Amino acid sequence: MLSEKETEERKPLWLGMSELWLDTELDEDDFRRIAGILSESDFSLDELNYIYHNEVVPVVHNNLLCSAGEWVSFDEDWLTEQIVSRLQTESFWRKLIFQFKYRLRFSSKQWRRILRYVDELRNDNS
Repeated sequence: MLSEKETEERKPLWLGMSELWLDTELDEDDFRRIAGILSESDFSLDELNYIYHNEVVPVVHNNLLCSAGEWVSFDEDWLTEQIVSRLQTESFWRKLIFQFKYRLRFSSKQWRRILRYVDELRNDNS
């Protein structure tokens, strides 16, 4: 379970990460903008990867499977509520099964590109 402080720290990350699951085409500027949001956090690349795969993706992945999916942005309150609720109630086994099925179905090339940009931004600023 996340504390209120942890939830607040994650909100901008969740919103940025969720953009990869909107029913719209992202370009390099979008990837760099999202990477900029993530690079400002104190989370390591491994922690960002964990947050993306275990907190954001399970909540938003169905958006690309809908014929009328969200394409502008996810509502911050809805996204936060869904992620926090899922983290509080989902069992270890169910999370594990989702991760197995998800990784077989969806490519994460865009996500890996964003992580590379985050790494570059952090190295440029150090």
